[in-house]
Amino acid sequence: MKSETVDAVDLVWDLTRERLTIGGALVLRQEGEMLARLQGSSALTVHLIGPESGRQAAERMAQTIFGSSEYPYRLVSATEGAEGWPPAAVRAEPVFSYFAFSRTIALHAQTGLKPRLQWREPQRASALQARRHFPGRLYCVHLRSVAPFAPEESNADGPAWNAFFQRRAVAGQCDFLLIGDDPLPSGLELRPGLTRASGRELNLTLATQLALIGICDGFLGMASGLCTAANFSDTPHVIFKHPAHHAAEMARELGTDNAYPFAGKRQQLWRAEAIDAVLNQAFRLLST
Repeated sequence: MKSETVDAVDLVWDLTRERLTIGGALVLRQEGEMLARLQGSSALTVHLIGPESGRQAAERMAQTIFGSSEYPYRLVSATEGAEGWPPAAVRAEPVFSYFAFSRTIALHAQTGLKPRLQWREPQRASALQARRHFPGRLYCVHLRSVAPFAPEESNADGPAWNAFFQRRAVAGQCDFLLIGDDPLPSGLELRPGLTRASGRELNLTLATQLALIGICDGFLGMASGLCTAANFSDTPHVIFKHPAHHAAEMARELGTDNAYPFAGKRQQLWRAEAIDAVLNQAFRLLST
């Protein structure tokens, strides 16, 4: 299946291979943007494979993720065997995942291009407007808090983060903005200098939150799909992944390294528990 738009990159989003995830959609978008830059294409065509029952949810996510890209997109229905990126043979591999970085790493190695999400001008303007609410330094944070809320699933330790914010957060000087709509981890309390991006005060859309990650002073968070926006940006960041969480997948992608090949010096992924001393060490890396 080829795109009716001659200069569009054809992407295949097969939801029969993997459930709908923000991280998977962001990785697919990033791969599409890199391919568009290489091929001189000006648009993305997303061929969606999946049951009709999931169509509305996929369309909503596509509008948030692909609709905020600098490259216009078109979502079309497709069937198994559709041609495009990732190739059908790759999608058929037992370990295939949309949110794996292996293809992005390979594209970077082959071309030298760094994966950097390209945002539409209105999205950049919206993120810049949100940034103006914070006159000092701004650090975006994502604290994964998903049932069953186990640390081994890279869920945030509420008391550890609460103690960290209690020491570091100073409204107007050093602000922390909680990205996403996860419930607050048990033991964490909002305070001056710690704000929810989706709260009544700001009420930022998810697309604006993701774009804002790319223009803040730094990012801290537990490994999750939302963190992909930090991975694919120039923003200094430390992302925490519990050593037991997706250990085999992380070994395939990173080996023993603490950063992806395309990352900057202050862009790291730590396979460690985010306890007090570790959080302070990470913040020193971002703030120097």
